[in-house]
Amino acid sequence: MSEHLTVSINGEDRELFMSYGLLNELSRILGSIESIADAAMDPVVRDEVLIACLSERSKTGKLINRVDIDDLGFSVDTAGAIIEWASEHVLDFFMKRVESANRLAEKQAARIKGLTPSSNGTEA
Repeated sequence: MSEHLTVSINGEDRELFMSYGLLNELSRILGSIESIADAAMDPVVRDEVLIACLSERSKTGKLINRVDIDDLGFSVDTAGAIIEWASEHVLDFFMKRVESANRLAEKQAARIKGLTPSSNGTEA
């Protein structure tokens, strides 16, 4: 999975970069692992993902200028490539967070068990 994606917008090549700022915005738009398919299937979510990816951003991903995607010229295939690229990054991010939370829970399981009161009311 590449941090960069080159697409054709208004007949010119444009390089998109998956910065933390963009990933964070996409995570807010999609919200959860279960909503990843909405990026492709829900027209409102799809437009928000495309707007997030195609808006002008600083090198750190801070939004500079929000685009109107109706003013941009790109193909359906380009839209699909952008959505797939964005979805792959968000899914990877969500999965890593779940895996990290599971590792933390496993690591702390013994500690949590030690805090559980015994059956006679005293701490174990």
